[in-house]
Amino acid sequence: MPPHTSALTAHANPAAVSLAVSVVVFHPDRSWLEATLSSLAEALSFARAAGVLDAATVTLVDNAAATPTSEFAGMLPSWFSADADWVQTRVLAGHGNIGYGAANNLAFAQTPGANFLLVLNPDVRMDRAAIASSIAQLTLDPGCGMVTPVADAPDGTPLFLVKGYPRVWVLAARGFAPD
Repeated sequence: MPPHTSALTAHANPAAVSLAVSVVVFHPDRSWLEATLSSLAEALSFARAAGVLDAATVTLVDNAAATPTSEFAGMLPSWFSADADWVQTRVLAGHGNIGYGAANNLAFAQTPGANFLLVLNPDVRMDRAAIASSIAQLTLDPGCGMVTPVADAPDGTPLFLVKGYPRVWVLAARGFAPD
């Protein structure tokens, strides 16, 4: 178990803790999405076993589907076994490409009352203790409003996710000379 999970034993909130997860897709790489869902299922189960999570709702928002039926409709339940009745799943589709932020808002609007929200990209492989550690930290420190992950590239090199607001010349360079 990673050393950062020691805060798990300090979970002092006796109230039921629920997590809403939003995964927004637009023609995703299916193998990456499957890896994401697999790691999410493992992390949710770990958080439940650690006693920091009582219920979860996983919503996959298909921004590419033009009809209410999505090719991913059967995918979510297959990642959460029948013994995980504390995890609800849903696929939202048919709204078209409303954008990433609006799609996450759509998912979370349908999950009122969740204690915590997780925006999860469809190409992420999550450490099994990530959700448990995050919930433990957020529960222990009421002044903390958001946590971000430590991220590594597939080859193990660190990715630096936190970036300051870019200057105009940086935006121009990204637009006209992205390499």
